[in-house]
Amino acid sequence: MPGGMLSKMIIRELRQNRQQTTVLFLCIVLSVVGLTALGGFQANVHQAMLRDARELHAADVIVRSSFPFLPAMESKLAGLTSRADVAMARVWEFYTVVRTPDASASLLSAVKVVEPGYPYYGRVVLASGEPFHEMLAPGDIVVEQTLLDRLGLAIGSRLFLGDAEMTIRDVVISEPDRPVTVFTLGPRIFVSARDRQRLGLITQGSRVRYMALLRLPASLSPEAVQEELWSAADPTQERVDTFRSADSRLKRFFDNLLFFLKLVGIFTLLLAGIGIQSVLTALMRARVKTMATMKALGAPNRFVMRLYLGVVLLLGIFGTACGIAAGLGLQQGLTFLLADLIPADATFEVAWGAVGQSLVVGLLAVVLFAARPLLNLKHFKPSALFRHEKQKNRWLPGEWLTVLLTTLFFVALVLWQLEDLRIGAYFIGGLLVLVGVAFLGTWLFLKALQRLAVRHLALRQAIRGLFRPRNATLAILVTLTASLTIIYAIFLIEKNLDATFVQAYPQDAPNVFFLDIQRDQTDAFAQLVDRPLEFYPIVRAKLMAINGQAIDPGRERQRKSDNLARPFNLTYRHHLLDDEKFVEGNTLFNPNGGTFQVSVLDRVADIGNIRMGDRLQFKIQGVPLEATVSSIRTRTRESMQPFFYFVFPDAALQKAPQAIFTALRVDPSEMAALQNRIVQALPNVTVLDVSQSIRQIAGALDRFSQAMRFFTLFSMAAGILLVVSSIIATRAARIREAVYYKILGAPGRFVLYVFSLENLLLGGASAAGGLLLAHLISWVVCVRYFDIAYQPYPAASLAGLMVGILAVVLVGLSASRSIMRRKPIQFLRAHAAE
Repeated sequence: MPGGMLSKMIIRELRQNRQQTTVLFLCIVLSVVGLTALGGFQANVHQAMLRDARELHAADVIVRSSFPFLPAMESKLAGLTSRADVAMARVWEFYTVVRTPDASASLLSAVKVVEPGYPYYGRVVLASGEPFHEMLAPGDIVVEQTLLDRLGLAIGSRLFLGDAEMTIRDVVISEPDRPVTVFTLGPRIFVSARDRQRLGLITQGSRVRYMALLRLPASLSPEAVQEELWSAADPTQERVDTFRSADSRLKRFFDNLLFFLKLVGIFTLLLAGIGIQSVLTALMRARVKTMATMKALGAPNRFVMRLYLGVVLLLGIFGTACGIAAGLGLQQGLTFLLADLIPADATFEVAWGAVGQSLVVGLLAVVLFAARPLLNLKHFKPSALFRHEKQKNRWLPGEWLTVLLTTLFFVALVLWQLEDLRIGAYFIGGLLVLVGVAFLGTWLFLKALQRLAVRHLALRQAIRGLFRPRNATLAILVTLTASLTIIYAIFLIEKNLDATFVQAYPQDAPNVFFLDIQRDQTDAFAQLVDRPLEFYPIVRAKLMAINGQAIDPGRERQRKSDNLARPFNLTYRHHLLDDEKFVEGNTLFNPNGGTFQVSVLDRVADIGNIRMGDRLQFKIQGVPLEATVSSIRTRTRESMQPFFYFVFPDAALQKAPQAIFTALRVDPSEMAALQNRIVQALPNVTVLDVSQSIRQIAGALDRFSQAMRFFTLFSMAAGILLVVSSIIATRAARIREAVYYKILGAPGRFVLYVFSLENLLLGGASAAGGLLLAHLISWVVCVRYFDIAYQPYPAASLAGLMVGILAVVLVGLSASRSIMRRKPIQFLRAHAAE
């Protein structure tokens, strides 16, 4: 048959099935819109970071440590900087409380002490527009506007920082290596390194982040210098990066955010793919008479296949293009939503690489998910239709191959997007379990409905409506249940996190922590506070090995949760805390076990597979310490009380470099006066107001949830489109039912009642199933992953259930509106010949 004829028939099919093809088109759009937006947004942010990688780290090579650099590293750095063309600037970062000269106000602040030369790339932008180091003379400081606002100060005001009284010279607008402020404990203060000793804040045991920034000539490779410095570094204590390899806080933040959004994007693609298959199947069923007529008049299978393949490809190309366009708009919206968190130069740009990937993924998804309905055309026999015979639906080898290719496509997409084989396998497994449980529950529900003896006429007709020919009830319920499960689970997990860490802060829990108290200051501190205290000594150390097996820092840092490569706070005492009990052992230490024993908390024991009698090797500022596990403890409840992973006998750590902290419950009205009093007498002590931190956590949590909820709505949209598709596919049968009801004397409201009950069954079953599964998933995540008590929130759950049901009912009735308005006489005239 000529190609022109085929093209005309494709156009005619699109016109005659406008509603069905519109739904198919929207499913195709949904399949790519999320991944396009996320791919483009990620490309823009990463491009900005790559373009300005040196500025994001302010140097070519960066050396970091939580302790003073060891002699070997100092020697290497001295050798490098002996060259005239290599420059180095040291940076010290720590938190401390600053106070006004009259001690009327104080504030926890993030101090950054810098040597001349910082930053080697990028610039610190000041409100005055003056050069940074000209304003940072000895005795002067540069602060964030937040500090001025909260302390009621202005440029030129005096401020006590440690033991030194400093003058505020300018306000910092931005700094290159601090591009994201999702969570910070206080406003920034810049101090010249020439004032470092005068502050008296960097002492033995202080929590300080040490950095050395190197600027190299073009002739010297950053990677070569990195390798040279690594040869002298202690990998458990010191880290060496180039501007290319360094993992900035910005990158970590967006990698984590995009990881979760991609999970939702992939889930939406899968649901949209199921929608494509279901809608196309419904379209094929709706066109059986047309196909039977074509075949009866001599049209071969190949022509029918080409006809509907042309429909799918035309919609696929146009739908994918529109999905990409919508994704670009969504990308711009995401850029706007997170504008204050992304680099200033990470503006909206079309990422053509991401667009190309979305185009390929979209077209592949359309072809693969549409393949089986198209292959089913081979089963169709016109004679069986005309004789009203029921045709058996047999699976052909090509259909099995299609299912296999679709599965491989989905697996490859997950692994490509998540870039992690283990996490990808978990996600695929979890998704299979979710869809499998939803399918089984839905199938059992429908079987039970079929066997149910219902006397209520309207309800009985509504149940029969679920099983009318061409009704994709099973696919609709599975899709809606799965998408609602994700939406409800996000909501419940967010509620539990908010309740645990924000709203339900225990009344007797400490709300202020005092850090970096020196051993000779405990008596003075106790007099200032004038209430019972328990002091907790802290010795900073690194875990080097377990039973001689060295800790692998690279592998440990890949863990999504806590890891063994980070510095630990060791302590010493001979008693359990109030919220601790033994899991193994009856005492902290064996009386006959010697000095070097350690009691381990079960949480870190699980991470490192640590058992009783194991030998743990630590390093405390380069000094090795080996201890035998003498007991394993657990916490009896989650609380804000201090706790420690590793507890030693007094004799083992008393002489080690250490600091001391304590925690108190202070009435908010007394907080400022107590903080001012302590900082005035003991300026090195850091006062951490936990309530302020909790407010920042709540804000960050809300920001993440907004993005997650927004993208999850796309998966819900895929389920809604299935409802609309099913109604369109069964339009003729629904019109016939409505006409028969009216002919038999039923009023219009009875028809509305029946259709409402049918949609109510769909919405109720999917929302109830989704809520049940969401509670199960949320319980596992909260109890097993976050280690917090789970609350079901029955009132909020009921409200979510009602919203889900109402959404399905309203969409179903809206799609059925034209059916209910159909006049019986119109139907009878149209079918008079039948």
